[in-house]
Amino acid sequence: MFDHIGQIPAAAALKFSDRTALVFENETFSFNEINSLVEKAAGGLGELGILSGDTVTLYAANSWEWIISYYAIARLGAVINPVNTMLTPEEIEYVAKDCGAKAIITSSDKVAGILGITEVSDVSYIISFGASVDKSVVSFDKLIATDLKAPNPTEIAPTSLSTIGYTSGTTGHPKGAMQSHQAVIINGAMTSQMQMRGHDDCVINALPCPHVYANVIMMSIMMFGSKLVLHRTFDADTVLADIEKYQATIVDGVPAMYMFMLNSPALKKWTYPVSSAVMWVGRQCQSPRWRRLRQRLKFL
Repeated sequence: MFDHIGQIPAAAALKFSDRTALVFENETFSFNEINSLVEKAAGGLGELGILSGDTVTLYAANSWEWIISYYAIARLGAVINPVNTMLTPEEIEYVAKDCGAKAIITSSDKVAGILGITEVSDVSYIISFGASVDKSVVSFDKLIATDLKAPNPTEIAPTSLSTIGYTSGTTGHPKGAMQSHQAVIINGAMTSQMQMRGHDDCVINALPCPHVYANVIMMSIMMFGSKLVLHRTFDADTVLADIEKYQATIVDGVPAMYMFMLNSPALKKWTYPVSSAVMWVGRQCQSPRWRRLRQRLKFL
């Protein structure tokens, strides 16, 4: 078992090397490539002054950059603060202040709304995915391109803080739920083993990366060598097409997603045997709907 999340990419590269780890919008990454990008991103973040124990907010939609950023933060021994992309700039400001974030890693569509955070919080840097960014923002692409060596791995206790994930804030301000490295790793490992995920699996996922169940999927890929076909957002027709294209064995989602898939006209044109894919439901599904899905899609 790993001591901390930052050890996982290097171990995955050693064990699974050039096998495909991730497919995102027709870009393919091996486990070796994932680890190399994590090392480069960690080197760039370290050069900016991100140290072990610092908190970094991760505010972006699903992408390969999101996954690289997640592990790069952990590689430095810093604390990951993954936040919902549906939060408003005002809500992001509250979260960044509350957790004492030193940097925010985001996507180009989110930058304009959060530029002022550096003036009212401890945030020193806003890092944006892409190459062309505002002059006050650090380009993630250029950060990686500098190819700086990551600092020597720090010794991190399994029980030390790895993640601060905020609640939805339905009864007031969101509250930061603190998770240790041990908790995140065990959750990913045990759930994956319970579901019997392995290196022969191809997983389709459109759940938001900041969500705890999507984290389990990401951890499973890196620890057990499955292939992840990641979608930026959920679209029933696109998911159905990718299940067939990549011969998926696992499709993760919530009941609403499966209902959209069930009602999609694209389902009538399928040639791929749906029974080859196991669909894991991330929340409770009403029995009548679940029976209908099982009967129509013929999955386990």
